[in-house]
Amino acid sequence: MPEFYPSIGEAIGAAMQHNIRLAYGGKASGPDAPLQARHLPQPSADPHSVPGMIARLTETAPSP
Repeated sequence: MPEFYPSIGEAIGAAMQHNIRLAYGGKASGPDAPLQARHLPQPSADPHSVPGMIARLTETAPSP
């Protein structure tokens, strides 16, 4: 990464790309990179997670 960027936006973008490359081991992370979907478990699978707590609250809340 060069030490001078013409704008703060370019510096931030370069830093973000650098961090992404570090996180994914240097794999492609641009428009040609394949998109990946992340599987999120159902809220009932982990009742102590935030989605699980929200689900429990909405299940036990009295209806108006």
